[in-house]
Amino acid sequence: MPVGFKWFVSGLVDGSYGFGGEESAGASFLRRDGTVWTTDKDGPIMDLLAAEITARTGKDPGEHYRELTAEFGDPHYTRIDAPATLEQKTQLQKLSPDDVKESKSGGRANHRKTDQSSGE
Repeated sequence: MPVGFKWFVSGLVDGSYGFGGEESAGASFLRRDGTVWTTDKDGPIMDLLAAEITARTGKDPGEHYRELTAEFGDPHYTRIDAPATLEQKTQLQKLSPDDVKESKSGGRANHRKTDQSSGE
């Protein structure tokens, strides 16, 4: 799966995405006029969002989070980083969608296999 903020850039630029964010907490939004804020992940924008949420609702963003988890449950996230040798990395780079034989991933059916991000 292609990763990185670069995969959000084209959608932000053409306005088809209103928000791009990733695991590292970097994010970008469109401006009110629909133009892109930045094509690089921007940390301060999340601070500005938290300040606006507080100003408009009178509640700390943490309160909103607690309300959402009370209604929908706590989120669960697991990331497993595994070291790979140069040989393993070379083999992984050669994989194609046709090499994936599994019909399910994470218990769900694979509907499409690709080696290109939809953000390209």
